[in-house]
Amino acid sequence: MAARTARGFKKLVRTWLIKIVEGRYRCWDDFLYCGMASAGHSDPPGAPMKLLSVGDEVYAFLNTRGYVGRGKVAKAASLADQFVVDGNFIAIDGSGSFNQVKLTDILLLRRSDMRQDGDDPSIGEWVVGVKWLSNCSRKKPKRFAGMQEPSNTVEELLDEETKKFLASAFRARLNSGEV
Repeated sequence: MAARTARGFKKLVRTWLIKIVEGRYRCWDDFLYCGMASAGHSDPPGAPMKLLSVGDEVYAFLNTRGYVGRGKVAKAASLADQFVVDGNFIAIDGSGSFNQVKLTDILLLRRSDMRQDGDDPSIGEWVVGVKWLSNCSRKKPKRFAGMQEPSNTVEELLDEETKKFLASAFRARLNSGEV
């Protein structure tokens, strides 16, 4: 699928599968709350997150369970130390409200270790901003036998059956065979 840029050029919008490995460094609930997705600390490696471009479509695959969300990339990949979360935030002491907060300043993350090594490009967590458009319960992920599952951190969605299934499951529009 193609989209127009500010200068009128066509930009290829790609559809990606993101492997979400929960644990010490990341949590699906944090991703939904902060409008992001991340990988790093070698489980899985974070550098592939840099393949994602603003405007690309993504499907989140909760490792071994199935697909739990669909979104659009809103911010290019950056290290956790530099990632800024958009939203309505109020200081803990009530001294002010903010539209943007650095990820490292959010105290309520379920997995705060994602900020460890947040300035090291080789092992730190790489974070992309995602506007989550649709999601389902982690207890009832979307899946079918033989579907394409990401074997790496990010993988382009190429399987037509999986493409149609995910589009239907997460209410995406299909345009000439593309999501």
